[in-house]
Amino acid sequence: TFDAGHVSVETYLLDFEGDIYGERMDLEVIHRIRGEVAFSSIDELKAQIAEDVDSARIALQWQTKHRRRRSEKAACARWVRLMTISPS
Repeated sequence: TFDAGHVSVETYLLDFEGDIYGERMDLEVIHRIRGEVAFSSIDELKAQIAEDVDSARIALQWQTKHRRRRSEKAACARWVRLMTISPS
């Protein structure tokens, strides 16, 4: 949402219960689910939020899996480097 030069993002927090309305937080955007949409009813909005939550969980699982792989590859590369540098 844009308001006189101020940019804000409406964020749905998965598996969170609490009141942090108006609080500042840092977000890392890893995947855009969809653009802005005008809904004709609250039920249509709720249905879209449910779909968005499913999409977000899939994106987070993918991101976690690939971060872990990159981390494992980096650790393996460091180990191989140590093996080749260390005297026998």
